[in-house]
Amino acid sequence: MNAGGRLGNKLCQYMSLVLLRKTFGVRAAMLEKMNSSLSPHFPQLSLPVEDGKCFPGYTTQDIYHNLYMKLVNSSRLWPYNQLYHYPLNASVYVLNNPCPIHLLEPLREHLRRELAFREDIIKKAKQNLDKAVKSLRLNTTENITVITVHVRRTDHIDFMINKFKIQPLTKIYFQRAFNIIRKTVAHPVFVVSSDDRGWCLSNIMDKDVVFAGGADPVTDMALMTLGDHHVITYGTYGFVGAFLGRGTIFFPKNKDFLEFPCFNSTIVHLVDRF
Repeated sequence: MNAGGRLGNKLCQYMSLVLLRKTFGVRAAMLEKMNSSLSPHFPQLSLPVEDGKCFPGYTTQDIYHNLYMKLVNSSRLWPYNQLYHYPLNASVYVLNNPCPIHLLEPLREHLRRELAFREDIIKKAKQNLDKAVKSLRLNTTENITVITVHVRRTDHIDFMINKFKIQPLTKIYFQRAFNIIRKTVAHPVFVVSSDDRGWCLSNIMDKDVVFAGGADPVTDMALMTLGDHHVITYGTYGFVGAFLGRGTIFFPKNKDFLEFPCFNSTIVHLVDRF
């Protein structure tokens, strides 16, 4: 598997490999580049690490969707009364950066266990979360509901415009998502992390909203996983942080950018962005 991109990309790539192994029984391995990026933060990785030299010279290259559909079609040919036939006749190197959200959803609990952060990272994330919540000085003795919010902007705005013709999310999306949650859960507190702190402070802050991100990408993602529910924007980083947590993921709805085609998600709540 290609191991390009940053933390969100690499975690999606890893999860996509696990998906192939668990779904189709194929041998899956990661190269040292991926392992060296992930293993310092995630001590329970199950995929073996193989040197590129271990793969046969007839390794083919493909994109993830093509490989997945080849395996699907191959599985349809297996007679139930015959021994399992290994579906690949050559090793495959996946070229792109897959993140098939709708395919990963059934594996959420398994992947949450496998991609559990190191204990000291979680400890630091909990300290940051507690400090942020206490800073609101809430007048309630009831148990609060923590909603982690990730706002991706900066470099990703141009990427979404140029590749998908998708304009940046405005404060309307966040207001709608926050209000849906305020009507459905008790004592919500929205804990925000972002690569654009200034925009968040100017647009989405409220009496129950606090900014807590900015420590470092790993700790901020660990903090995201601690939420009871999550509000995210486009991008793999926010998705992974919410996916490795629990509860519902609130995601922007866009008719031109369908993350969940023909799929009724049990964990994703789509919110109108306009």
